[in-house]
Amino acid sequence: MRGLPIGFAIPLLLAGGTTFGQTYLESVDIPSDGATVSTVNTLTGGWLYDVIVSGVFRYDVGEPGEFSDAQYTEDDNDQWTLRINRVEFDGVALNADILDLPTHTYTYHWVGTGSDLDFRIWDEPAPEAYYDNEGSLLADVYFIATPEPSTFALLGMAGLGLLWYRRRYSARES
Repeated sequence: MRGLPIGFAIPLLLAGGTTFGQTYLESVDIPSDGATVSTVNTLTGGWLYDVIVSGVFRYDVGEPGEFSDAQYTEDDNDQWTLRINRVEFDGVALNADILDLPTHTYTYHWVGTGSDLDFRIWDEPAPEAYYDNEGSLLADVYFIATPEPSTFALLGMAGLGLLWYRRRYSARES
């Protein structure tokens, strides 16, 4: 069997430089006192990000077992059954895209808007509702690396080249 011509290997080598996955950007501590905090980095408009929010906080220090996380709050039986979206992203409470209740870790997919991303823990509409909150949540922000269209074009050219090569040499052997 003959080797693959070098011309067909070049697009494969070039495509190998593209990284798929998450790139860590920063962590933001979200206090439970209702204060709005922001990312230091500007999230580029149209780019994809994962925001992973984790942890629990007390939202009513005077009551036993009054804990909440980004998506759930304990009920009167200390079970995490009450679904309340506690974290606001740029003023909007979102449902998490990936939920991990046992570890209180939630992943949100976010499309950058060309500005920083604001976070806030929501408790009650009235500002005085935050006086008895304690603790914070942690938001880790990741950039999602997606291949450029030129990478897909290179991979497509490589695939077509391999098909052409296979058909050409399998026809000779018949």
